[in-house]
Amino acid sequence: MSEIGEMPPSNELRPQGRSLALSISAVASFVMGGLFIAASCLVLLIFASTALRIGLDLRPRVRPSSARLSEDLELMLPILLIPSLIGGLMILAGIGLLKRRRWSRTLALGVSGFTGVLGVLGLVGILIELLEGRDLLGEDSTDLVIGGIGGLVYGGYTILICTTLLRKKVAEEFDRRVRRAAFDNPA
Repeated sequence: MSEIGEMPPSNELRPQGRSLALSISAVASFVMGGLFIAASCLVLLIFASTALRIGLDLRPRVRPSSARLSEDLELMLPILLIPSLIGGLMILAGIGLLKRRRWSRTLALGVSGFTGVLGVLGLVGILIELLEGRDLLGEDSTDLVIGGIGGLVYGGYTILICTTLLRKKVAEEFDRRVRRAAFDNPA
């Protein structure tokens, strides 16, 4: 450190903890994971309330007219579990990113690849609808809006995670030797 009254060099003022970009990526993983789980639960509640409202008997042998909707519900349950699982993995990755675990970096990059594919599919779906001549401001345009917002959110999450975690400076935070050396020699 320098003499009394002088300002220390800027590298002495920097904390040796986690970078801001890494913290933002962890929070983004928490938020996206929560959104995935909340959306899955919301869709499940909508299907369950619809089934109860129409008096669906989930035993198709008893009421053959309900067999089609019952099959749809049986198909939807595993499909709804996938986003919940992805949401759980995102939250787990966020916890690991905060603790700077190597496995969490890999997990976050893998999950962001999945959301990147979802983002591209959402935007491609909008492009296809527009090429078919569908009106964006028409009466039934909610699926286009949801697809567009989803594509942008998923794409934004993917870009954030990939640009943050693939940077050399951030990747070094996950290396135990570098962290230990920074802890032993804080100057």
